[in-house]
Amino acid sequence: MLLICDNNKLIFQTSEKSNCTAIAKIFFHTLGLLEEALQYHIWIHKYEQEIYIPNHLPIGSKNYSSYLKLNFVRNPFTRAVSSFLHCMKAAYNNPTLWKKQFHNLSFEEFLIFFQNGDLQNEYAINHANPQYNPNYYNDFQTIKIENLETEIQNINKKYQKNFRMDFTSHHFHNNYVNNKSEHSFCGNIKYFDIKKLMHLSNLPPYHFFYNERTKQLVTSIYKDDLENFHYSFEEAFPGI
Repeated sequence: MLLICDNNKLIFQTSEKSNCTAIAKIFFHTLGLLEEALQYHIWIHKYEQEIYIPNHLPIGSKNYSSYLKLNFVRNPFTRAVSSFLHCMKAAYNNPTLWKKQFHNLSFEEFLIFFQNGDLQNEYAINHANPQYNPNYYNDFQTIKIENLETEIQNINKKYQKNFRMDFTSHHFHNNYVNNKSEHSFCGNIKYFDIKKLMHLSNLPPYHFFYNERTKQLVTSIYKDDLENFHYSFEEAFPGI
């Protein structure tokens, strides 16, 4: 998602499952458009995709060097689990848009299919795409959403901005907090069985989706994200 404002000389870039709903609210509030956007639709991305972006597309010949360019990113190890849950929910809710064999994968199977390119044409799979794009981000400042408040405060101070910080998104979870000790590795459990745990508000913490195999798969798929945004498994799950 690329949001451009010429009047404010501002560009926000974020990816799906990286707190993009809250980031969009920060952007539109800065422009004085938040109320209009939410009146258009409570899901702010409807306004973003149908109204704002079509009228504010990047111009290839335009010089954006004087713009403040912020790229909001998330640790691939938490984002991968969030993407898996989102994509499987999309497959469950929209079965006609997904091949039958993809309706009920485990996290490990999802990563394998994604790595092999088998999911490229499936609905909502862009929510799992890597965040790094070498054509965009060399001159963007990276904002890690895990430290969003601190980093936005620093941006406000450095550039005399007034980005609001009190927007939250029910879509974003850095990790599900659940200290129950009965959980064990669940990266090989099918989504429908995980869905039962979700209904019981008993979804395992994200680190339980990982063993050496799933960690290796995420490291391979999101190699550029990990290297360019300086993320690690240990940063995602300190003390694990």
